[in-house]
Amino acid sequence: MMNLTRFPLIAALMASVLFGTAMAQTPPAPATPPAAVVQEEPSLIVPTVPAPSPATGPQVPQQIEIKDSHLQAARDLITASRIVDAFEGLLPNIMQQVGVTLTGQNLAVQADPKKRTALTESLKTVEEGFAADRERLYAQIALIYAARFSEVELRKIVEFLKSAEGQKFATVSPLVAQDSFRIANGWAERVGQEAFEKVRAEMRKRGQPL
Repeated sequence: MMNLTRFPLIAALMASVLFGTAMAQTPPAPATPPAAVVQEEPSLIVPTVPAPSPATGPQVPQQIEIKDSHLQAARDLITASRIVDAFEGLLPNIMQQVGVTLTGQNLAVQADPKKRTALTESLKTVEEGFAADRERLYAQIALIYAARFSEVELRKIVEFLKSAEGQKFATVSPLVAQDSFRIANGWAERVGQEAFEKVRAEMRKRGQPL
């Protein structure tokens, strides 16, 4: 059994992976005509803004120069942790929503089998065209990890993820994320309902009933 005390950064990675995986698996909203967006190419100079300290006040943003080997370690991490697998479903979901929206808005597509076939083929062609764009997404995600973790830290985490325990963690994480968010949503709904009554009770104590 691996001694996890050798990997003090694993807890931070777990939280990051669980949140990222759960968010990636959230179904997108129905597609709407997008506004023009200029997407910047990923840069190897990543600005970071440290949290302000009560003692020193706001700090000046710094820039971290990321070497190729550092970035490669980050790419190895998102592969070993299967974060990439979680995001693989995003593009198909987006294209599915585009197809549903276009079909729902166009009666001719609904009535004409040829148009439906053409739409299906068009969606597939457009999805394939976004393959390079998806690689840029992965590069940007790797940059985020490289900005937060040193190269040495990333390689230690990858070492854990390549172990039997790490492989299980990467496999089970999506299920843990789904269960965790389901429980959290139920908790939030219950607390929200109880909060209304508790606030009203507090207001009555203060002689200001609602």
